[in-house]
Amino acid sequence: MQRVRQRRGKLTKAKPDLAKEKAALHRVLGEPVIQLEARPPGVQEILSRGGAVEQLRDRLDRLSGESGGRPCPVDPSKCLHQLRVDEDILYFPFEPLAPQKAVASYSIKACDRGGIAFLESPTGTGKSLALLCAVLAWQRRQAEKVTTVPQIVYGVRTHSQIKQIVGELRKCGYRPRMAVIGSRDQLCANETVKSEARRGRVSLNLSCRQAARCAVANLPGGCNLYRGLGQNSYAQRVHDRYGQAGRIWDVEELLSCAQPKASDQFPGCPYYTAHVLAGDADIVFCPQNYILDPSVSQCRSHHRERWSLKGRIVIIDAPGQCGDGGP
Repeated sequence: MQRVRQRRGKLTKAKPDLAKEKAALHRVLGEPVIQLEARPPGVQEILSRGGAVEQLRDRLDRLSGESGGRPCPVDPSKCLHQLRVDEDILYFPFEPLAPQKAVASYSIKACDRGGIAFLESPTGTGKSLALLCAVLAWQRRQAEKVTTVPQIVYGVRTHSQIKQIVGELRKCGYRPRMAVIGSRDQLCANETVKSEARRGRVSLNLSCRQAARCAVANLPGGCNLYRGLGQNSYAQRVHDRYGQAGRIWDVEELLSCAQPKASDQFPGCPYYTAHVLAGDADIVFCPQNYILDPSVSQCRSHHRERWSLKGRIVIIDAPGQCGDGGP
């Protein structure tokens, strides 16, 4: 945000320090930068709206409206046992153990009452599977009554454990729209941007933002994966692979967006794609710091326009051991 200063009784906007901006770009890109004054008209407005990110979001919204539907479907082959808890019928892939029944029951009650539940269960008793079955069953029941249901935000200790919890989702019979979000360290697929960040000794977050900005402004060093977000064919591919109920995926599968198999397919950025998908998902898996760290949980960048913990069902799996997931 540009500073506003008082001068001769009038408020005037301080002019941006173009020399500093140019120097910052030069450090990241490692090559001469076109004069910033030569930006095309309207670039600042495009940047503030997200540009390609907004285009991807709008196209996915339209595609989801055509095919979407809630409540989420179930896979009958995974629904081998039923557990009734109050108004809900929970589907399990096997007969639940006593600790799983207890976890499921208290989870349903916490959702109904809108309260907080601290639950402990011995290691190896299937706590995570019971949590997933319970909250997805509750969400599914709500979807049969109203058109808008709370999103589930499921936090785990580290990025590596996200793959494990996605594996638990594959086991259960519920097939919601899902998303996985994480840091640029995990999801950035542009090796040039990463190497320039290391060479310039700047954070990958800064290097990524500068590359996205250059992509919008058609400056040298722009990220081609960011540009690909705005393509119709890319939005269709993301919708088909990751944006529908029943598509269960993890970080490794999302990274394949950056490496399309066909020569006529546009690549896209997995990091921004993940955050756009999270805006409309039934359940979002993330590192715990997306919930516990205010600098991350309260971030309102353009790619996280719909991110919020307000009114969500928030689960922190093993909260006593907080990992560093990164924004």
